[in-house]
Amino acid sequence: AVLAANVAEVNSPAQTIGSASDTTAPTLTSITVTNVAAAGTVAATDYVVLVFSEKIDPTSINSSLTYGNVTPVAISTGTGHLTASTGDAVFTIANIGTIDQGASVTAMSGNTETLSLNAAGTQLTITVAGTVAGGVITTPAASAGVATAGTVKDAAGNIMPAGSPTATGTF
Repeated sequence: AVLAANVAEVNSPAQTIGSASDTTAPTLTSITVTNVAAAGTVAATDYVVLVFSEKIDPTSINSSLTYGNVTPVAISTGTGHLTASTGDAVFTIANIGTIDQGASVTAMSGNTETLSLNAAGTQLTITVAGTVAGGVITTPAASAGVATAGTVKDAAGNIMPAGSPTATGTF
């Protein structure tokens, strides 16, 4: 009788076996800009590192992006592409967020980037790869970062909300 009771308890539909489903959306916790070439100018080899609160789905950024990708994914448009607003030096990381980099910036064109995601899926590196025309910043200074909602997702499909990540570094 004890054995029958234990079997009935194990087979009970009220029990949950395994982990609970993930309902927590990822957040963009920090944006760090690193200048490798000429200070105050966006140039090839400069890069931006985005850190997320949890593992993200790489295909929510680019269909060719994978965890720990050995070969960076080249882009010239789409999610992760860098553009700049000349009036106020706010750089847009397409569909992910923005970072204010100074007083103003000269018109920027011709830039391409590569995307790399670490094996943990929490750190996206965007490296300027192509020749950049313009992109000279007046009074470079790191300021506010803003996360854009709607594109980046975690493995469970939770969508990153808007937010205010920590912003550091300058081009």
